[in-house]
Amino acid sequence: DTVAGMLASGLDKTGEATLLVDIGTNGEIVLAHNGRMQATSAAAGPAFEGARIVQGMRATAGAIEKVILGEDVILNVIG
Repeated sequence: DTVAGMLASGLDKTGEATLLVDIGTNGEIVLAHNGRMQATSAAAGPAFEGARIVQGMRATAGAIEKVILGEDVILNVIG
């Protein structure tokens, strides 16, 4: 999936700093800039399930799901 995303988006041809994020069972992130690419990956499933959370909370009632920054800060909260 990640390689397909890299090819389809033309990451190898971009001159601007561009970030490709592929989140599924695993999470891959590719940063491209001036023809160079750096990539990393990690297991993402446990993160979305809330496994081993020490700070923060699961995506349940009361959790912040969206932050909009402007003149004011607007928070959307689940529930």
